[in-house]
Amino acid sequence: MNDKLIIKKEPFASDDCFRTLKVSNDIHSKVKVIADKSNMQINKLACMLVEFALDRVEITE
Repeated sequence: MNDKLIIKKEPFASDDCFRTLKVSNDIHSKVKVIADKSNMQINKLACMLVEFALDRVEITE
């Protein structure tokens, strides 16, 4: 399993509909920086990041 999420830069940001997921201002700022660098819509990128984490999460007692 790869420990890195590789993000391919997009030619432009597209508009898609997404459900709301609240995050802290700090996390939002960090995701925004990556979204700007990759020309990706912040919602799409956030979904990619969450999905990446969900595929690797382990819950323990």
